[in-house]
Amino acid sequence: MKTKKEKEIFKNTFKMNDTIFLIKEIQEEHQHYLKEEIDKYEISYEQLKLLLAIKNNPKVNQKDLSEIYDINESSITRSIRKLEKNQYINRIPNLENHRKKDLILTKKSEETLNSLIKHENNWTTKLKNILTLNEEEQLNTLLKKFNENKTKQINKPKVKTEKILKKPVEKIFGQEYKIIKN
Repeated sequence: MKTKKEKEIFKNTFKMNDTIFLIKEIQEEHQHYLKEEIDKYEISYEQLKLLLAIKNNPKVNQKDLSEIYDINESSITRSIRKLEKNQYINRIPNLENHRKKDLILTKKSEETLNSLIKHENNWTTKLKNILTLNEEEQLNTLLKKFNENKTKQINKPKVKTEKILKKPVEKIFGQEYKIIKN
């Protein structure tokens, strides 16, 4: 944890306004909270993201994961090998294309994800208990407004999202986990 003085130095050095700084602080607290739990299972946050994508997209393959996260396939391969070695996933031949391997979760990973999702829900509950329903709605409205307009201000191109697999998008840990197909 950062001390109050460290936080002020960071804030002042980057000339952050209070809103941006508070958002950053909450996000860092959340990462710390989640990391403590993830570490118990000896997986990384990146591996967790892969497990969530596999959970929500049956028979996904490494190429799909590479496209979803815009990560090169060799990095995905290394992570997948570690997950397979630690018995979190299995690779099985794709029935339509035998050169491809579909990724499926093991019972161990299902139990791990259930535990992490429960842990995440505890975080969400703690935060929701701070605000009234009306305050939460107001905060969400303001954050959505900020989020929708930030890309216009930064001129960052949006991710391509035309064709999505049949299963609806699920948000876990504040992120969407759905493969986008071209």
